[in-house]
Amino acid sequence: MSRNIEQPEEVRQWLARHPVMQWPEDLSFDDQGVWDAVRAHQGGPRHRHRADGLWAGAAVALALALMLAWVHLTAPAPRLPHPRSVAAQRPLKPVQLGTVASAAMAGANGGWVLTTTRQVLRTTTGGQHWQSVTPKGLTSFSASDSLQLAARGPNRAWLAVDTPHQAVMVYRTTDGGAHWSSTRVAPIAFGGGGVQMDWVSALNGWLEVLTAGNASPSAVLYSTTNGGASWERLTTSTSSASGHLPFGGIITFQTAQSGWVVGSPRAAGQVPWRYYIAHSRDGGRIWHRVRLPEPPGLPVPASLGIDILPPVVAPGGSALLPVMDSETHGATALVLYAAGPHGTWTVRSELKVPAAGALRGPNQPQVAFSSSRDGWAAINGRLYATIDGGRHWRLVLRSPAITAWAALQFPTATDGWVLDARGHLWDTVNGGRAFGQASR
Repeated sequence: MSRNIEQPEEVRQWLARHPVMQWPEDLSFDDQGVWDAVRAHQGGPRHRHRADGLWAGAAVALALALMLAWVHLTAPAPRLPHPRSVAAQRPLKPVQLGTVASAAMAGANGGWVLTTTRQVLRTTTGGQHWQSVTPKGLTSFSASDSLQLAARGPNRAWLAVDTPHQAVMVYRTTDGGAHWSSTRVAPIAFGGGGVQMDWVSALNGWLEVLTAGNASPSAVLYSTTNGGASWERLTTSTSSASGHLPFGGIITFQTAQSGWVVGSPRAAGQVPWRYYIAHSRDGGRIWHRVRLPEPPGLPVPASLGIDILPPVVAPGGSALLPVMDSETHGATALVLYAAGPHGTWTVRSELKVPAAGALRGPNQPQVAFSSSRDGWAAINGRLYATIDGGRHWRLVLRSPAITAWAALQFPTATDGWVLDARGHLWDTVNGGRAFGQASR
């Protein structure tokens, strides 16, 4: 008896009758490679007839080829840099990655990190090699200093340094860290509470300077339209003017005009839970509180069981708002809102996940989108993915190694980066089904 199988569907049917191996439902592979392996065993073209005994050997070859394809697809293959990225790499001595404090990855191959030793490192090889691009003269820090790193693309980055009772310094580079310029930003009284930046383009950005201490948090918001060469003071949370910044929090801008701040006007001694959100339609000068519509089964947003996470702006401009409810009937739910006109939000989906305790601090969930459709949510060692803009989610990874996600970024639908709470940087090249730790 001889047999010719020409299509993958026929292969599925044949394997159902001859259980050499279980065919994975979500396996996609290069069927030409499988047929090459079968033909190599047969010693002739695909249409050559073989006896029953030799066909059994061909089935073994097919099974082995499928197993190799499955391992290749699920294993965290090494990230191969684009040839132009390697060519553009500056001839500096590579350094060890070490422990990472924050990361700003700018693509599948390029990115920036700030280490716990206050070094700025850059990679153009997908994390295989790192080079120190720390601004010259920026070598000594005190424990009370606050730093934040931001980047747009492989060559443009900013570093904000907040020293208590001194002016905030913002360093900027446009050539991959080969040269840095700096700008001194006016301080606020009793500074040292931290800084944060947000950028919607290479020119338009915002800098928020927070106060220190347990009192109701105050903040001053600045903006730039020339890439950080100069900064304009917009508003402060201690102002008595109508529409002032209502509280210090996490700022996220969708466009040069539309942005949000997430936080809470807490009283002295309270934990800074984030359950308020405000919106600006004029680039950060005037702010108004926003009330979220209540999804089924979720308490009011001002509940102490609610954490409003920073809005996520996907490439293309669409904005999504993740909200965690960690105390509803002992379960945890991720509610995803979609941005509407004039700063409004509508409920898009609700994802119930198993979790123990409140998801705050190092256990805070992380949400990232590489497009308006492809997104990921990291919650308590689990990674969920969506391919329809967050309307439906599926579990793609349970990780015993990554239990607390400090940052999550996906430049593409397959290439992603994770910073865990221990300062380890991980990457994936298959959409989050497997992660490998970056070279160190």
